[in-house]
Amino acid sequence: MKEKTDAGNQQVLGSISDTNRKMRMMEERIDNLRNHLELLENNMIEMNKSVSEELETFNKTFQELRNQMQDNLEKFSRLAENINHLASKESVRVVEKYIELLNPMTLVTRDEVEDIIKETTEKQ
Repeated sequence: MKEKTDAGNQQVLGSISDTNRKMRMMEERIDNLRNHLELLENNMIEMNKSVSEELETFNKTFQELRNQMQDNLEKFSRLAENINHLASKESVRVVEKYIELLNPMTLVTRDEVEDIIKETTEKQ
């Protein structure tokens, strides 16, 4: 009977030993998973910081571009307004015709008129 008890005890001890071994393996797996999870969390935190910094840089660049576009629109608006105040082609043509009619190259200056008057008075 003692042999059966020893054999039964051996079987129970073997079963307990096997269960302990399996529990250690499970604990190791859990530890490995925890370490892996911690590594993933750290990577996610780093990626989040990086994406936040890039987003902030993008927003600043976008705001600068928006401001530049607004400045350009204002400049274009002023340019268009100035262009509207310029003389039209027709106005320039009218002035050209008057200049051609008057022919300023044949006009005399005040000094030339005075000289002509002096010469004519001296001749008489």
